[in-house]
Amino acid sequence: SLLTALLFALHPVHVEAIAPMSGVTDTLGMVFLLFSFFHYIKAVGYEGSLIVGQPSSRNLKQNSSGWFDLVSLPDYRRSLLFAFWAVFINELALSLPILFFFYDYFFSRSTRSLRFSFRRAVPFLFIVLFYVWIKSIVLGGIGRGRYLGGSFYLTMMLMLKAWAKYLWLLFFPFALTHN
Repeated sequence: SLLTALLFALHPVHVEAIAPMSGVTDTLGMVFLLFSFFHYIKAVGYEGSLIVGQPSSRNLKQNSSGWFDLVSLPDYRRSLLFAFWAVFINELALSLPILFFFYDYFFSRSTRSLRFSFRRAVPFLFIVLFYVWIKSIVLGGIGRGRYLGGSFYLTMMLMLKAWAKYLWLLFFPFALTHN
């Protein structure tokens, strides 16, 4: 796994995300995603987390509706703020609610409830839904555009060609250009 990670981290095909000025938003969005995830872990503070000295989820007060009072924690609010920025900077951050849901479900020692894990991810889901709503108002839809030549088939054939070119460059990274 280390060799695979090094291949994808250091390979010259992947420098386009950080080399040009247009790639700054991709990198910045992922930085905010990681900040959001870090503060979420600090707010939840599981016994098995790497962050020492944080309160466990058993120490959180539960209100009458069954929700844990995470919103009052500063780290949870920071996590929401960074998630908001990440989603509006880079669309890859739309996966944050799923990330938090699975983290909560698989790494929580005190509760392994789907319902509980979903409740903690709901505020992040609202951020994603707000983004989708704003995008549909501004752009008139949530897609990136029409199919190439108006044909789904032609678009998928071009995608296959792009993947083949990517795999070729992955193993034979010669004559790379800015194009």
